[in-house]
Amino acid sequence: QFSNYDKLTLEIFTNKSILPDEALSKSANILIKYLKVFTKFSPEDVELEGEPISEEEKERSEKEKILNKTIEELDFSVRSYNCLKKSNVNTLRDLVEYSPMEIIKIKNLGKKSLDEIKEKITKYGFVLGEKMHQEDF
Repeated sequence: QFSNYDKLTLEIFTNKSILPDEALSKSANILIKYLKVFTKFSPEDVELEGEPISEEEKERSEKEKILNKTIEELDFSVRSYNCLKKSNVNTLRDLVEYSPMEIIKIKNLGKKSLDEIKEKITKYGFVLGEKMHQEDF
């Protein structure tokens, strides 16, 4: 038996109240909605017809986007950036979960770098030591 994994064949049956290509499009959007739980999509990435996005979802989405910012996007000084990268801190989310005492313990990071880090994360509405759980978003 031969299986061709490079091709997908779909048979779409409708009651003629909707065109087959529309049915496929709508069902794909519904599937994306359910699968986005497993990805880093925000509601703005996948716009579903007829489903208004609540203010709470918009806020959550914005907060999620901010937390997923890379430390490259935060424009740290070279020293702070290099020290954070060596400590495997890659996103604002990673950084926010560190307490001030944990930051100070990072090799070659001193008070000046700590002040810079606090200033950057405060700008985005976070403080050091916050525990960010995925289910909060």
